[in-house]
Amino acid sequence: MLRVDGGRLMEGVIDLAFVEDAAWVIVDFKTDADISGHRDQYQRQLQWYASALSRLTGLPARAYLLGV
Repeated sequence: MLRVDGGRLMEGVIDLAFVEDAAWVIVDFKTDADISGHRDQYQRQLQWYASALSRLTGLPARAYLLGV
């Protein structure tokens, strides 16, 4: 859980995160048959994950969406 601008709290569960070359790599798995209709929503979610993890740890973060 992370407090963001305006005092709001953000809570989420990252599917997979690991450090590689001094940066976080975040992978979010989606099992939807067709993720294209929700891609914008999923990308926003990944941006929040990357931002939160970077703020919490001080390391840069990059995030990837993986449809399975």
